[in-house]
Amino acid sequence: MSQDIDKGDQDKPQTHLAKDELALWQALKKKSATTASVLRGEIGPGVSGADFSILSRIEELGEQGNILAQSELMKSLGWDKSRLSHQLTRMQERGLIARRRNGRETEVVLQQGGSHLLASARPKQVSIVKKYLAQLTEAEAKAVKALAKKL
Repeated sequence: MSQDIDKGDQDKPQTHLAKDELALWQALKKKSATTASVLRGEIGPGVSGADFSILSRIEELGEQGNILAQSELMKSLGWDKSRLSHQLTRMQERGLIARRRNGRETEVVLQQGGSHLLASARPKQVSIVKKYLAQLTEAEAKAVKALAKKL
């Protein structure tokens, strides 16, 4: 697509996407929104997509499956500091996680309530994701992985 740009116009700021670029961008945005909505509200009562993302990342990436540096959590989610901090505050108030200082780093610790919530939500999440991904052929799945890695 990038070769479609007129070489004489490269120095001018672009104000609009080409028709095919816009269609591709809209398709990517729509699929991203669809993927998020597949999980939102369907995992289980009292579990938001954000809750599940954080709890599962702590379990998957954390030391002993229950402690993860807040900076690592932020990086793995691709969230900004403010969004993560607000979400963690809400989760801490509900007894799902705790935060503690370890030297200069803040750690996020999975609490018993978070472990129970994650354990009850995971089977539903696995079922939803498997059903969603089953729509793809093996070749399509490989192409999506390659595209995601590239972007």
